Amino acid sequence: MITRVVVHGRSRRSSGAFAWALTLTAVWASAARAQSAPAAPDARPAYQQYRYDEDWSGLKDVSRHQDGWDGIKYVPLKRDDWYLSVGGEARWRYEQVREPGFGSQPDDANGYALQRYLLHTDWHFGTRVRAFLEIQSGLEDGRNGGPRPTDKDTLDLHEAFVDVKLRNNDKGSVALRLGRHEVAFGAGRLISAAEGLNVRRSFDGARLIVKRGAWTWNSTAMRLVLAVPGAFDDHSDPGLVSWGAGGNGPRPWLGPGNLAVYYIGARRRNARFDQGTADATRHSAGVRVWGSAGRADYDEEAIVQWGTFGHDPIRAYAIASDIGWVLTSTAGHPRLGTRVFATSGDRDPIAPTLNSFDPLFPSIAYSGKAGLIGPTNLVTVDPSVSFAPHRLLRVTTDWAMFWRTSTQDGIYGINVAVLRTGQKSTARFVGSQANVELDARLTAHVTVWASVVYFNTGTFLRETPPGVDTRYVASHLSYRF
Repeated sequence: MITRVVVHGRSRRSSGAFAWALTLTAVWASAARAQSAPAAPDARPAYQQYRYDEDWSGLKDVSRHQDGWDGIKYVPLKRDDWYLSVGGEARWRYEQVREPGFGSQPDDANGYALQRYLLHTDWHFGTRVRAFLEIQSGLEDGRNGGPRPTDKDTLDLHEAFVDVKLRNNDKGSVALRLGRHEVAFGAGRLISAAEGLNVRRSFDGARLIVKRGAWTWNSTAMRLVLAVPGAFDDHSDPGLVSWGAGGNGPRPWLGPGNLAVYYIGARRRNARFDQGTADATRHSAGVRVWGSAGRADYDEEAIVQWGTFGHDPIRAYAIASDIGWVLTSTAGHPRLGTRVFATSGDRDPIAPTLNSFDPLFPSIAYSGKAGLIGPTNLVTVDPSVSFAPHRLLRVTTDWAMFWRTSTQDGIYGINVAVLRTGQKSTARFVGSQANVELDARLTAHVTVWASVVYFNTGTFLRETPPGVDTRYVASHLSYRF
């Protein structure tokens, strides 16, 4: 059932209280069910962030059905090895941003409500042919200035693709994917479905997936799908095309952990940076290593970019590091972590070479889930502590600090739009951001999340006014089946 939360006029004043009441009610009810439910003898497959990765074929045996939704997770079709799986998600979210854009956008003391609904069907015609269809609805109520481009998409075809396995044997498989689909790569620093946004991202194109042993290789050619606010009117962006190839798998010759290598190309019409606007062709090559060793975990990535901006060269880079240490002897198993990002900025707006890093199609993980600033021309140091006061709840607190890499370039949003030009101040320090986040995975279906963020503006923002501190509060309740 779809519940539409109307937030307008005087009713907007209670939207925050309603969202928190909804969240707390769900926490209490779901936690009670989780405490009383016995452990299942045979664990069901877990819901995945990318729903096409789920495999429900094990539920062909009805004796393994343990959940009320299992009857539609495996629906037998005409032939013995044909079946249909149905699933979806509903997410209700409340956000309040005080002094958005560090004071450059309309303030909104009441906040606004966001809703996202996804419904998919996954058709398996034997072991070689599969079709996946998913519709998405993103709704927004009560935001001053109206919905952002990633807030509203009334109803549209989000994914519609066919997988054809060209080869499938004990050594591996080769599959061709054609159509509209979500694309993810690695930690999402260059390509992701943007889970944190209200409207998830997808692409039109083709993907070749080769699995051999423990390694997976992908080749893609695709266009970004533009989310248009109406119904069934989304379409490919004619000004943006991307292609690439890469692989990932274990690296026993270098010790425990995983390795990914990749190349991504993108051609963008009218790319805008602080230096100016021009058509850009950009090539990105990267290597990522991640894994764990004992109580330590790590995720390291390096990216280089080259190409042309108009008729001039591009030379840019990004370095990312995320390391942590779990204190297993302490209650709550706290993890002490530090994230460090460094991305290049333009060194000289008059010189022809463009040095500004382009994150392409990223998640919002560079600057926290508030997404107040993007990664271009930014150095970020972000120490954090997370712990589990209860087996269903994880609490994370962190304090991120941001500097401009180059004093000749500005700061950008997560969509690479220029937030502040770099030509009016030589200061490096952009600001610091304190965050407290709660993530409760109450049942296999129910997740509750909340975050409180305070961004204290630094010298650069104050010297390019307005430079007002920004506060961000958000919470959401999601249900998957």
